Amino acid sequence: MVERIGDHTQAALTDLINTLGPTQEPADALVTAARDAIAGGKRLRGLWVMLGYALATGRAWGDCDDSIARLAGAAELYQASALAHDDLIDHAQTRRGRPTAHVVFAQMHRDQGWTGDAGEFGTAGALLVGDFLLSAADFTATRVANPAVLRQLTLMHAEVALGQYLDIVNEQPALDHFDLDVIMEVIRRKSARYSVVHPTVLGLLVGGRADMVETVQRVIEPWGIAFQLRDDELGVFGDPQTTGKPAGGDLIEGKRTALLALTWEHASAEQRHAIATLIGSPDGVIDLQGIIEQVGRQPHEQLIDTVTQQGRDALAALDEHSRTLLSEMEPMLTTRRA
Repeated sequence: MVERIGDHTQAALTDLINTLGPTQEPADALVTAARDAIAGGKRLRGLWVMLGYALATGRAWGDCDDSIARLAGAAELYQASALAHDDLIDHAQTRRGRPTAHVVFAQMHRDQGWTGDAGEFGTAGALLVGDFLLSAADFTATRVANPAVLRQLTLMHAEVALGQYLDIVNEQPALDHFDLDVIMEVIRRKSARYSVVHPTVLGLLVGGRADMVETVQRVIEPWGIAFQLRDDELGVFGDPQTTGKPAGGDLIEGKRTALLALTWEHASAEQRHAIATLIGSPDGVIDLQGIIEQVGRQPHEQLIDTVTQQGRDALAALDEHSRTLLSEMEPMLTTRRA
């Protein structure tokens, strides 16, 4: 399934490029960056589209025609768009072990010896790559989807923007103004609903089962929250060879995650002083990891267990076929290591 989704994602981008027609040579860099952005990855959002369709139709997961695979490709194109913009906001230098779009464009500016600021050019290039990929996602979806599906896609776009804004606002106050409720709202909108709920609902809608949406959502939204909580753990303790991200990257970026909030809540005055001093510094990663391990990791794991169980409890309202499929989905979200 993953390879099939990847093929349709690439084909969808090619379709847009061919429809636009020939252009001047300088535009090649934009196209190349867009292709690089959709290379690799776990294709989870595309998989959830296919899963939603399987839930709706009673078929096996992945047993779908090419129109569903194209919609899965549209979800992946949007994911690449969101990541291009997210990397820019976070000043991320790498993604999946490769330079991010704004880094690539800034380096191209320097290599060409152009006038002006290389960093500003990199920012503009990354913004436009993200917009180009968003256009590719919408272009693809309009060719395969009905109005209800397109409405869901648009809602997904809006919810990501809302969640992203809440996220950057949440980064601004001092550490002693942590609000776990706001952090959980960011997780729900920016990650759980976007990464898990919306793609699955797209599959349900294209399969003609809008009546299943609420019941399925009660299962998968808590798991989507667990998905992001696990991602936050990997952002602190993950193996760069597995995650494709720098070790302790979230600490270097100073991200206000639930893991950091819970650590702060349980930390001593001395530990809080150390956190406030070291956060954002590459030299402070090891010491911060130690503090989080001591006081924050266990309550964070308990939170993951709680939301995971919420999803499991909601499974009882579904038929056996749906319970089986969703039980296959759960560990991909809640116990992943990459």
